[in-house]
Amino acid sequence: SDTKVNWWADCCESDQSSEFSDDDTYDDLPDLITRNDDSDDDDEDDDEDDLPDLISRNDDDDDEDDLTVLTNDEVYDDDDLVLIIPNDDDSTGEPIVIGLETTYTDEEMNEWCTVHEIEEQEVDEVCLTTGLKKRIDDNLMIGDSGATVHMRRDTSGMYDLREEKCIIKYGNGAQSTSTVVGKWAGMIKDNGVLKKVILDGVTVVPGSAYNLFSLTRALNKGIVKSNGETMILECNGTTIRFDHRIETANGFLLAARFEPMELQDESAHVSLKEGTNVQISKFHTIMGHANEDSIRLTAKHMGVILTGKMMKCEPCAIGKLKQTSVPKVASREVTKPGEVMYMDTASIDKPSMGSKKFWFLFVDGFSDHTISCFGKHKSDLMRVGIDMLLDLKTKDIVVKTIRCDNAGENKMLEQACRKQGLQIIFEYTAPGTPQQNGVVERKFATLFGKIREDAQDDDQDSQLGIGEDDHNVPDNSEVENQEEENTQDEEWQEVRAGRERLIYQPKPTGQTRSGSTYKAAAMIAKGISTANSFQALDDTVVEDISKEEEFADIQEYVLYAEGKFEEPKTFQEAWNHPDPEERKKWREAIRKEFHDMIVRKVWRKTNKSSIPSHRRLIGCKWIFKKKKDGRYRARLCALGYSQIPGEDFMDTSSPVVDDVTVRIVIACMMINGWENEVVDITTAFLHGDMEEEVYMKCPDGIDLIEEGWNLDDDCVELLQTIYGTKQAARQYWKKFMYFMKEKGFERTHAEPCLLKRIDSNGTVVICVYVDDCLLTGDRKAINAAMVDIESAFETRRLGPLEEYIGCSVIEQHDGSKKLIQPDMIKKIEKEFGDAVSYLKNMKVPMASGINVIRPTEDDPLLSPEDQKDYRSAVGMLLYLVKHSRPDLSNSVRELSKVMDGATDEHVTILHRVIKFVIDTKNRGVLIKPDKNRGVIAYCDSDFAGDMGNRRSITGFLIYLFGVPISWKSKQQGGVTLSSSEAEYYAISEVSMELKFIKMVMDFLDIDPGIPMKVYVDNIGAIHLANNASSGSRTKHIDTRLHFVRELTQGDDKIIDIEFVRSEENQSDTFTKNTSNDTFWRLTSKYMVGD
Repeated sequence: SDTKVNWWADCCESDQSSEFSDDDTYDDLPDLITRNDDSDDDDEDDDEDDLPDLISRNDDDDDEDDLTVLTNDEVYDDDDLVLIIPNDDDSTGEPIVIGLETTYTDEEMNEWCTVHEIEEQEVDEVCLTTGLKKRIDDNLMIGDSGATVHMRRDTSGMYDLREEKCIIKYGNGAQSTSTVVGKWAGMIKDNGVLKKVILDGVTVVPGSAYNLFSLTRALNKGIVKSNGETMILECNGTTIRFDHRIETANGFLLAARFEPMELQDESAHVSLKEGTNVQISKFHTIMGHANEDSIRLTAKHMGVILTGKMMKCEPCAIGKLKQTSVPKVASREVTKPGEVMYMDTASIDKPSMGSKKFWFLFVDGFSDHTISCFGKHKSDLMRVGIDMLLDLKTKDIVVKTIRCDNAGENKMLEQACRKQGLQIIFEYTAPGTPQQNGVVERKFATLFGKIREDAQDDDQDSQLGIGEDDHNVPDNSEVENQEEENTQDEEWQEVRAGRERLIYQPKPTGQTRSGSTYKAAAMIAKGISTANSFQALDDTVVEDISKEEEFADIQEYVLYAEGKFEEPKTFQEAWNHPDPEERKKWREAIRKEFHDMIVRKVWRKTNKSSIPSHRRLIGCKWIFKKKKDGRYRARLCALGYSQIPGEDFMDTSSPVVDDVTVRIVIACMMINGWENEVVDITTAFLHGDMEEEVYMKCPDGIDLIEEGWNLDDDCVELLQTIYGTKQAARQYWKKFMYFMKEKGFERTHAEPCLLKRIDSNGTVVICVYVDDCLLTGDRKAINAAMVDIESAFETRRLGPLEEYIGCSVIEQHDGSKKLIQPDMIKKIEKEFGDAVSYLKNMKVPMASGINVIRPTEDDPLLSPEDQKDYRSAVGMLLYLVKHSRPDLSNSVRELSKVMDGATDEHVTILHRVIKFVIDTKNRGVLIKPDKNRGVIAYCDSDFAGDMGNRRSITGFLIYLFGVPISWKSKQQGGVTLSSSEAEYYAISEVSMELKFIKMVMDFLDIDPGIPMKVYVDNIGAIHLANNASSGSRTKHIDTRLHFVRELTQGDDKIIDIEFVRSEENQSDTFTKNTSNDTFWRLTSKYMVGD
């Protein structure tokens, strides 16, 4: 019962016996079996009738190699015989099954001697619930009230097929995959008369053992009657009888027999003999739906006797229907601009450099004024559409109605308008009626035609420049019309655009202009700018033109409304950039990257034929980035994902300095008055020595830099790591640390990326974060360290500490500093700003009493795409919490509980937190050290704070010299039985962090103030930490939690635990969502900014 038989078409391929010859036929099968009989008890009188006994006698001791017979009435029909032959050629070892009919005629053997492949899989719902185990007749369809679609096992009798793969789920959890969907035609007997039946939306599931007729779907169009033994479906004048009983282990099923259309067609032709009685409606169908007079005349000529009454023919009525005429001119009268806007989307065959493929066109119903917007994706319509509508609103043009089709992006725009409070009515056109939106449809055709005309006139590509900005479109808004008193612009804004708003492009001449002879150039009008004004064309003076390179097919834009170019995606886009200045800078960056590779001897040129057979040739690609300081960076990266673990690389991990260590160093730097400098190791990953053999394809552009390269035959062997290789970071870190050790630097085991050297020049401390180094200490010591580093690595001095590990260090007016992450907040606002713009300003990230509870099995989860966005948003928030926003710790911890499956309710909570972050973008960690204060920690717990698993929440906040250096909000690892135990758990957590801080401070030779203070608001937890005794209520506590007792007892204790009132416990916001007053009162002690 755990197997299912799939029928194969060609049984000849199943011949697994080595003694079967090519000349053998199915008629010879009994003889073939006899020839392969190795048993000594063969009987010369054996014949075909003795075949089962014959095979049984051929059973020797080795069951796996025998030719055996299976006659199982529960699996196969009573008159079926099934042979199982071992499959020696199949690696799966599964047997080949041959089904035989007991009568061995040539015709029947070819029909029934079919090869089966046994394939392990779950039995579907019908098999489990009914006990049905055998294959059903192809012409039977089982009536199923649970099926939502009709289902066929193959495409016979089907037409209008379309490929549509989907998962068919059964009641027992099993699944099948459908391949195509279409219509199926068959014949059903209704009171002795065959009638045509067409089923729509039939799903094909290959390999299914039965055909299903969805009663649920049919009930929408008919009535079902049943007397317990027979079920009748009456639909559109046709009666379908489910009167074939199929016995099962649990009862029986009812099925209806449908005759194939091809069989009925043949019988119909045979029955049209002279004197044959044919129902007139049937004859009407056979004669191609001719009119009644014609078919009666035809029948008389053929000698066919027509019976019955001519019924109304539904196919004739549907086929002769015409679509209702749609007026070309709108019936309503539009009285002012913006009252009605027509909108549609078109795709651009050749997208611009910015990859803006989609053109969103708005046409005003009053003035015929057009507004063009562009986007990379259709979903961009929501963003650009809202911006455009809000901009119009500021110009006192209020859009009341937008007419468009019901595409998904238009629905999204409607929702966004509703959230923005724009009371715009969206009129959706009926399906298949583009005439209802003909204004914008015709405008698209007109504009595309003008684009081609301009291109033909100027010898350009027909779509050159389309999509580069929202105004680079031919415009007739300034053209006079005899039928209209005003131009489109005058109707729209009651002003003329004027020459100063025209956009121009140099006209291609195919010649390079140089020298100072000409101060102007021929231009091509590209459109009208709605954003900026420029000098008129005849007043424009162009400065001396001097270019190193100029291409006839890629010309410079002298004047354009918006001159922002996106970063190139490929080498060709960068090398042949349309803007000469951009092109020059990108080429300089590419040449520099190649120069660095060649000087450092990163690779060795070799031939592809010399690569060992067990090595893979990995690819590479260019990455282009404009840095925040204005530099253009071109980085050649290997496609490390194609490297083979264990062959192309071993270890990949590389440590970086901990964020707590960085804040410790900053606090010590300010207390001691140390100077500092940030250094960037340029092309750091090119310094790592490659320990494995790694071969890479030739990078794009190498043949433009060096001669002698054959990109088809040559490749490179990497001698050193490059960006993208799996081991690049680790190999660079190993080399850098080895070098620094050679130069006398010490390293602590507690922090592998913190270095220190004390010599005659003084003290210097270095924090290493990948290729960025923060040096602080005495000036002479810093300079000496810089000389050492620059002797082996190419560096770039970035000056005093202003930005490090993604954080900006901002100097305050009182001498203190603030840590913020403006770039990360900008990224969050860019990604999710539109989604939260409808929310009011938030005073706290999460309201008091709100908890995130994991969804149950019945809760609807987000789609995979929405879940990806959820994880992305929470990930960015976690990065904020790690470096500059401890006030978000508890709320982000709550959100992170459903990273694997969130709901719409969780998204709402997430949006609230994001809105709070955007509203408080200037808030950051306050760094204002006080040397009279040592290490002070606050810890707290929320007993059974998680509403789902009832685990408690730990939170702590640690200060060094009054500077917050470490914080955490974390769910405890197990359920605690009391609030004292939960607080004790929290003390153990903060003690581990304090131990790490002490080791770092000892390495820096700075006294943290021993013992370090820990403030707790639970007396019971303080007694547990200070006393080693164990009682009935504490003996179950995990041993690892007693770690704190070693730090709080004895003469050498390093921690002193003291009591603090709950309202003064600054870690309270790390364990629960508090009220507005409590939140701002506590967080203001360690944060600054609105």
